[in-house]
Amino acid sequence: MKVLRTIPSFFPEVTGPAKQALRISSELEKRDIVSPILTSDFRAKTSPDKELVEGVRVQRFHDFGGYMQYHFIPGIVIPLLKEDYDLIHAHGYRNFMTDTAFLVSKLRSKPFVLHGHGMLGGYDKFLKKKYPYKLYDISTFKIVAKKANALIVSTNQEFNEGVEFGIDKAKIHVIPAGIDVSEYNRIAVSRDTDRKRVLFVGRIWKLLKKDIPAGAASL
Repeated sequence: MKVLRTIPSFFPEVTGPAKQALRISSELEKRDIVSPILTSDFRAKTSPDKELVEGVRVQRFHDFGGYMQYHFIPGIVIPLLKEDYDLIHAHGYRNFMTDTAFLVSKLRSKPFVLHGHGMLGGYDKFLKKKYPYKLYDISTFKIVAKKANALIVSTNQEFNEGVEFGIDKAKIHVIPAGIDVSEYNRIAVSRDTDRKRVLFVGRIWKLLKKDIPAGAASL
């Protein structure tokens, strides 16, 4: 079996979706399921066009730029049309690669799986500049998300966002982002009994309330 994976950007540009894409493909390869990654050279101009990363074949195509996250990568079209695969697993929404992969999947009658990564309706709650997202949804009728054979989300919140977006519940699958537990093994440290330690679990991001861990540290 062969699962073709697409993602707009990849290592060395480190993102959550890129980590997940690599982890999934790497684990599939270990199970004798071929899962190459097609991506762009966005912030990876010095990286090779083709390379093997953790046993996964990665191929990069030139990014011609674009607006916000919608960058044009026309080089992906021919491989999508010619390469032999059983299904397409596309990461991210509202991007050229996912749209192209969806169209080709319909043309070739291949199953299409969309991995949302929180990109469906989350913007409406956090971003002030909403009109580009709304314009995309209106102009495309949300067809890529609605007509995908399956939508993968990481949390119940994303599941609800998918339902609000108009996607059939039966198509939405909650699969939490996997981690390699060995990367989080406890590290022995000297403990100062006169000082309190605060463990903050989460990512530091401009939209999160940074005053919470900061306030806890001052206790």
